[in-house]
Amino acid sequence: KAWIKLADLASTANLVVTIDSTGAPFIWHGIRTEDYITESNTWTELDEVFQFPKGIKPDYHLLVYVWNNSKGQVMVDDLGFEIAE
Repeated sequence: KAWIKLADLASTANLVVTIDSTGAPFIWHGIRTEDYITESNTWTELDEVFQFPKGIKPDYHLLVYVWNNSKGQVMVDDLGFEIAE
């Protein structure tokens, strides 16, 4: 989850969860800001449950990040995640 604020609605980003296997993505999941944020200059929480698929090995890497895929300003606060069984 993360709190995200867009300078304007033309700005877009993804909250991304990736599981990598030896440098190649095994899973890539993006949560699009345009699916959540309807107002510019307002902090909005993006929070989604992601279920890990079978087949993940101990040497795979988990990455959680915000990808700004626009030229606009994207502000991020309190980026975090929780793993539960």
